Amino acid sequence: MSEGIATTREGITYAETDDIVEDVVAIIQSAQATAHRAIDTTLVRRNWLVGMRIVNEELKSGARSETYGRKVVPRLAGELTHRLGKGYTRTSLYQYVKFYRMFPEIVHSVSGQSHVLLSWTHYRALLRVEDPDARAWYEREAAEQAWSVRTLSRNISTQWYHRLLANHADLLKAATTLCITTSMSRCLLDITPLS
Repeated sequence: MSEGIATTREGITYAETDDIVEDVVAIIQSAQATAHRAIDTTLVRRNWLVGMRIVNEELKSGARSETYGRKVVPRLAGELTHRLGKGYTRTSLYQYVKFYRMFPEIVHSVSGQSHVLLSWTHYRALLRVEDPDARAWYEREAAEQAWSVRTLSRNISTQWYHRLLANHADLLKAATTLCITTSMSRCLLDITPLS
């Protein structure tokens, strides 16, 4: 029998080899991985959109009264918990608002255009990073290097971005000193910035 491997439009791998059990296991595992990615993407979009809706309501409420805006999240948390069950605490809703404000480019429109790179759990870890440059760097590195949430959290807590910047500055200073002390008439450096 000839071997053939293809990927469907949905991203599910289809394989046809001499081992039907392995082929079916590969199809099921591929479908499960695709489903998990779809759930993660949908969860990120949902949380971003909820954050946007709360912010828009608070902006609209500014004309009503200052206290109304502060009551939106507690009132909403109570109503959502009553109607939908657990998972919609004030803390969660404030987290969605922060997410919307810190990552305005995640969802470009309600119609669904998005640049979701990571899971919601990754983005929750990134919400702890106040420095926008550091946050963007951690987001990009986590996506490109396929960091687990544990790795991302460790790198954030050890201030890896800032340590790399400090090391980069030290290298630049050393190279500049070398150029000056060696009396080179022309010193060209090719140092790539981190951002």
